[in-house]
Amino acid sequence: MRAAGQYDQSEDLYKQAQASSERTLAPSDRRLAALHNNLSVLYSETGKTHQAEVELGEALRILESSSPDAETDLDVASTHTNLALTLLTEHKLEDAHWHAAKALEIYRTGHLEHSAHYASALAGFAQVCFAERRYADAVTGYRHALAVIEECYGKDTDYWRITADNLRQAEEEAAKAGV
Repeated sequence: MRAAGQYDQSEDLYKQAQASSERTLAPSDRRLAALHNNLSVLYSETGKTHQAEVELGEALRILESSSPDAETDLDVASTHTNLALTLLTEHKLEDAHWHAAKALEIYRTGHLEHSAHYASALAGFAQVCFAERRYADAVTGYRHALAVIEECYGKDTDYWRITADNLRQAEEEAAKAGV
């Protein structure tokens, strides 16, 4: 329903699924985190960024509590990236930076640097740096993200082209700033 743009119906179905799951699953069941994450996507798409933030926070809480090692958990890292990007849309730069950096730390600690998801974390961190006007760091992040995207998907993808365009913008701003 969400993909079809039926947002009210989608929200209702997600909430029904959550209510049912909360009755039948353990509070630390990672499927509950997935429901919260999916609901956050709906809220992000409909401009309800604070609600998206709340849902991602709950997903993160569940994932961290259920993980055998949250410091190397790919799902925890991905949720930190999603939370960073949501916080960025709310102009909460300090918190966005912390979550984006935490995601990268988890990928590196877990030796997950060749995961396609790592490219998203790198690009997310670069996006936060760009918003902070730390253009040189944004350039570095986007370049690294492009290398991982190329390794995982090649250059002939929208993902690569969008990230390359973001890199060009960061390079232009860095040049203007003299960095």
